[in-house]
Amino acid sequence: IPIAEFAATIAPTQYAQGLIEHLKTDPMGMSQAEAQVFMQGQVEEMQATMAKSLAERDQDVQFKTAIDEVRADFKAQLAMHKMMDKLPEVLDEVAAVRRDLGYPGMATPFSQLVGIQAVLNIVTGKRYGTVPDEVIQYAGGFYGQTVAPVDADVLDRIMAAPRAKEVLANPPETPDLAELQKRYGTEDEDELIYRAFVPQPDIDKMRAAGPVRRDFPLLSSPELEDVRKLMQVATMPVVEMKSEGLNISLRR
Repeated sequence: IPIAEFAATIAPTQYAQGLIEHLKTDPMGMSQAEAQVFMQGQVEEMQATMAKSLAERDQDVQFKTAIDEVRADFKAQLAMHKMMDKLPEVLDEVAAVRRDLGYPGMATPFSQLVGIQAVLNIVTGKRYGTVPDEVIQYAGGFYGQTVAPVDADVLDRIMAAPRAKEVLANPPETPDLAELQKRYGTEDEDELIYRAFVPQPDIDKMRAAGPVRRDFPLLSSPELEDVRKLMQVATMPVVEMKSEGLNISLRR
């Protein structure tokens, strides 16, 4: 119902209260009733999408493994403090910390930052009373711009941490390509990546180990030895061999 029509013809009547949810303040917008229907549809669509995503995740072995590893890490930390009963609180706190920190993606290293901070908040009994250096670096922008702003109150607590001043005074280097080439005396991009991101002792160990092996010993058994001999003399494109405990099919 357009607002002008409502004001002129409906507002003075007994029907005004019942029709107010159908009032439109913008001709191109929605009434309250239309907005409720629209939002209900959006919620149902979101719930269906989440259910589908979770169903797909149930079949994702890597996802399950990652979740199990995170839970195991939390349990180990809580067990160390004899606070295993706090696990449900820690899991709830993980969601709260992620929201506080501007919804970082839950992948390395951000999942560890969120998880450790959540455990510390529960174990110490004071939210952000103890803040790791890495969380200070994250809040200080060392990892890049956050997805959403860090909660203002939480940011104040993080920046008030005892080590915040020292950590923020030592931002990571941001050399450009020319600086790296001058520093390491090479224009080889692979070499520059090694030198910029990998400690020199690790590079030395890698090179001392020699080239990556391209041949590996094969499993050996009487049956496999028979197959090897058979493949040397066979002229057919397919060779199959069956025994009591082995079934092999090879194609050239």
